[in-house]
Amino acid sequence: MHDNLTLFLADLQRQESATKTITNYRSDLTLFARFLDETVQANIRVDQVTPTDVRAYRDHLQRVQGCAPATINRRLAALRTFFRWAIARGVARDDPTTTVKGVQSVVHGPRSLDKREVDKLIR
Repeated sequence: MHDNLTLFLADLQRQESATKTITNYRSDLTLFARFLDETVQANIRVDQVTPTDVRAYRDHLQRVQGCAPATINRRLAALRTFFRWAIARGVARDDPTTTVKGVQSVVHGPRSLDKREVDKLIR
């Protein structure tokens, strides 16, 4: 998988993607590859990654690392982009991310002002 990451990032550079985008993809995909190396199999091929592997990674990010929903969803988006690229390049036949849902973020309602803030506003 590591060789394909290098090719994917090189393609992003050729397409003149933003530097920050390339940096984020590099980070997100490297973390996924490291997760696979440690939990599934070292140097797993792109075509061997399953939806179960992606779900396990999502759950690991959520339960073990305690990542925010936005972080988890960004990392899943990076995986989706990578696997679309892999299919287009003929490196993989199936996209293991298609059946994996993102994490819903908790929407907090507006908070009320405390007495001190109300007094300050009135002044």
